[in-house]
Amino acid sequence: MFTILSFCPQNHHKYSCSLPSSGYINDQLIKLCWQAISISGLIIHSERLKYVSKEGKNNQPAAPGASTPTPTSTSCPAQISRLKKRLTFSKLTRLKELSIDVNPDDQWWDEEANAILDGMFWLTNLKTLNLYLPTVELLKRFLQLKIYPALSHLKLTVGHHDQRIISRLPEKLEEKFKNFDKCLKYKNGKGETIEITEALKHSSAFFLDRHWTVTNLSEFQIHEMKQLKFCLLLECNEMQTIINGADEKDNDEYGSKGDKPVLTSLEHLHILYMKNFKSILEGRIVSSSLSRLKTLAIHTCPKLTTIFTLHLVRNFVNLEELIVEDCPKIERLIGFKSDLFEPNVVLLSLKKVSLLDLPELISMFSGLEIAPVLEIMTIYNCPKLKKLYTSEVSSKNLKAIKGEKEWWGELKWHNLWGSRVQPDHLVSIFVPLRWDRDLMAQLTEDPAAESSVLENEDAFDGTESSVLENEDAFDGTESSHFWKMKIFLVEYSLQTWTMSMEAVNLELLLI
Repeated sequence: MFTILSFCPQNHHKYSCSLPSSGYINDQLIKLCWQAISISGLIIHSERLKYVSKEGKNNQPAAPGASTPTPTSTSCPAQISRLKKRLTFSKLTRLKELSIDVNPDDQWWDEEANAILDGMFWLTNLKTLNLYLPTVELLKRFLQLKIYPALSHLKLTVGHHDQRIISRLPEKLEEKFKNFDKCLKYKNGKGETIEITEALKHSSAFFLDRHWTVTNLSEFQIHEMKQLKFCLLLECNEMQTIINGADEKDNDEYGSKGDKPVLTSLEHLHILYMKNFKSILEGRIVSSSLSRLKTLAIHTCPKLTTIFTLHLVRNFVNLEELIVEDCPKIERLIGFKSDLFEPNVVLLSLKKVSLLDLPELISMFSGLEIAPVLEIMTIYNCPKLKKLYTSEVSSKNLKAIKGEKEWWGELKWHNLWGSRVQPDHLVSIFVPLRWDRDLMAQLTEDPAAESSVLENEDAFDGTESSVLENEDAFDGTESSHFWKMKIFLVEYSLQTWTMSMEAVNLELLLI
């Protein structure tokens, strides 16, 4: 009869009552719902039941046609304590979706979460869950519930929230994280990661926010993250690398050491504001590791000096987008020794490259032939990048190279045979980034749309001279027209003093 339970004490004043599609709420339905779960308030909305907490003792459901008591904007701990005793999950064995939305700053939830977890034992048909757990200890209890592996949709947040004045996480990026079926967000963690590691076995998206001690993602046993598709790392200032190759080895059936494939399902990796981050990989990994990665975005990592090694870059056979921004020590995207050079094409699926605010960048891919299907390349505020190799822009699908006009004009071209001539076709696809337009809008704008804008601007420039010519022609006759108007106004002013004053004002305007 009902499938959704939503308990939201800090925001319950936002709920509004409405009738189901049948048009009325009868006494039998209210009585049945009240018997199913004893709680202080009941709201039916779009044929789904939502429960909110209201102050006062012995609250009863409103009769049909009666006004609903106004919920308070805050909830008191004593009243929440009574909720624990009244909430009877044993009556809700058919419940399929549960969302418990609480304010992370409310200390009462730390105590009451245990009682809620006790009741979840009965929710054997639950498929969708949104839950906040303040501590790893509570997560350990949650993982012991039989319902956990059977959930098809999970939004789970673990850890006490901090008080940030301004969040540095782009809103759209967090929305991408939430779009995945099983999301785990871990905030302000320290020390051991056993429970998080266990939860990650069933997670498709992981958001690690401000872990204070972890030095690499391998500490979470990443070889067991077989379902993980999205990974977001934010402000983990002790983290130095993603994969520690030395940790990703195991004894096979014959007892010898072998490399374990890691992050084989990962498609999106975002790394932001990592003070001590130095590399994606330390050591070596097998070719299947990271092989499904489609997006790699790195923002504001002040100690990072390079992105790929020659060994690692071969793993990124499905990488479609590369973004590197505000990494002041990066000199090359790929580093390798000349005696190890092999002319094989790398980054076969790469379609979009964005290099932004990299003051020390002197080379992109060191002349390697890359990205045969590259479509868009954006380079902004990379003042030391003074040369490009034709092998880096050899894609026949290339639609646009975006950058500053001055940078493009001073750019030198090289190829492996010594030629320094700019390919002719690149001139037509260069799109200058303008200082008088929003930068982010230009970076995300479709190349075709940008071309039309530029054509319109060129057309405007082309007509500007004709406009000026017409203005010059007008200047030639302007004086005669002006004096005729002036004489007329003077003659008219002799007839009427009031009209004369208006004429003088008009004359001044004309001058």
